[in-house]
Amino acid sequence: MIKIINVSKNKMLKFESSNWIQITPKTYFDTPQIEIEFKNGFNFFQHSKKCGKCNSFLEKFTGVDQSNWLLKYNNKYFLINTQLKNENGAYISKIKHTISFFEYGTKIILSLIEINETRLYQLEMNSVQLEDYESACLYRDAVKELKSLIVKYN
Repeated sequence: MIKIINVSKNKMLKFESSNWIQITPKTYFDTPQIEIEFKNGFNFFQHSKKCGKCNSFLEKFTGVDQSNWLLKYNNKYFLINTQLKNENGAYISKIKHTISFFEYGTKIILSLIEINETRLYQLEMNSVQLEDYESACLYRDAVKELKSLIVKYN
């Protein structure tokens, strides 16, 4: 089971593997990722029009939402990074329609940064040195949110 949490918006999504949801962790990559695939014709975009939590999460991908979304998997916390690009310039984190074996669905691919207080502090200081103050603020805020998460969801 994975939980996707936004502390500042008080939103949480839970996903558990089933016959129509496949969760594939790829935490062994240089840039850890997790894939969530919805099968049986599930359209996340349509669903998010009716579901406030999912719509709020979808806003992270459109740039409307600048707050931190965190993922809990295997008792570890990860910061979801929707701005990271691969060597070809394409975003790693994305939501897309899928077609396989004559059925369609939706696949969410999330780029992750494993976090703890020390790691977030290092990322914040690196961002300050690079004069990337927007990222520095996101990492600073993530430390506060991580502390809240540990108390609330453990």
